[in-house]
Amino acid sequence: MFQNPVMWINIVALPINYFFVFIAFFGEEYGWRYYLQPVLQKRFGLRAGMSALSE
Repeated sequence: MFQNPVMWINIVALPINYFFVFIAFFGEEYGWRYYLQPVLQKRFGLRAGMSALSE
């Protein structure tokens, strides 16, 4: 299994890909929670604004 060079490339690329996926997820979550949630809460109320983002 470890004699295959593609396996070594995947092992090296895994932490790099994890970092990039984490950055994209963090940016999306930050955008939804800190920008859109207050707007939805003002428009639909506290409960409906929170439930719209949690689904």
